[in-house]
Amino acid sequence: MSSRRTWTGAEDERLVELIRRFGDRRGREGKWHEISKHLPGRTNKDCRKRWFHSLDPSLRKGRWTNDEDKLLRDAYERLGPSWKEIALLIPGRKDDQCAKRYNDILKPSCEHRLRGWDPEEDDYLRAKVTELGHKWAVIAAGLPGRPPLTCRNRWRKLSRGRDKSADWSSTDSPCPLNTRIGSPSPSAQPPKASSTSSPDNHVAQEFLVMPVPLSALAYVQKERMRVALRSLRQWVVEYIEKELTGPPGKAHTGL
Repeated sequence: MSSRRTWTGAEDERLVELIRRFGDRRGREGKWHEISKHLPGRTNKDCRKRWFHSLDPSLRKGRWTNDEDKLLRDAYERLGPSWKEIALLIPGRKDDQCAKRYNDILKPSCEHRLRGWDPEEDDYLRAKVTELGHKWAVIAAGLPGRPPLTCRNRWRKLSRGRDKSADWSSTDSPCPLNTRIGSPSPSAQPPKASSTSSPDNHVAQEFLVMPVPLSALAYVQKERMRVALRSLRQWVVEYIEKELTGPPGKAHTGL
């Protein structure tokens, strides 16, 4: 059975030693079954993927260049999703890298993957993660134009509660602008006040460079909800009183 536990440094060293002994050939000539026998709890597939996707010295990591992207597009047009063959045409890139790069970034349907997310898309994403877990390929199938990687990144952003599209600039915030929240960042220096600036203006300028901690934003949200509920409760009370008393000269018929 395949293990998803993290590889240890000792296992990596042992795998490198075994590769030197048995080689890293693919297909029927490969010795991956023999290699896995020397690594308890690891299958031949585990060993092969660990070597080719992480430890192989010829593996190229990091950003893809424009030339590599062009090679990948051209190869896909000629060969389709034959990732092993495509990888042979792009030095240092493996089949798994090529597949992910094309399906998550270069595929024509992913052209607008970075457009703003609609509330309906966010709701669908939350519901599917609750139902399916982190099966991003399955979840992405229900979100046209959103590849698995984009769905995963969006979920991470939502789960951190740092969605930059949230509007925290409403003027009904109970936190006054001249209130200093948190402590200043070491790199944030308040601008020098000019000779004509008033003390109030200087305080406002200083506040603008102060980092607002997430806890403060949560406080603002909580206070807004409290104010909204209080207004709703007052409206309900007034409505009930009006219905109970009724207009002058008209008998009350009940709610």
